[in-house]
Amino acid sequence: MGRGSLDRRAALLKVALENLIADIRMDPRRYARMIVYKALGNLVDGFLGIPDLVGWFVTTPGGAVEDWLLDFVEGAYRPQPGQAS
Repeated sequence: MGRGSLDRRAALLKVALENLIADIRMDPRRYARMIVYKALGNLVDGFLGIPDLVGWFVTTPGGAVEDWLLDFVEGAYRPQPGQAS
């Protein structure tokens, strides 16, 4: 891995962070909700004694809770088909 590839990765990381910051500024409540989903999922996994690294490879019960909360709560913020705007 040469120096050029590290420079490219640093530039990509910088752009990704700038995009994340812009997204958070546009909708800070959504990101706050996602932090809550993540914390609840970690709480479930911790209660069940599942190590953190397992979630990187398989969906844990806590990960399933996060996904369900995301779908259920965020679905309330999406317009339903057939609704007038």
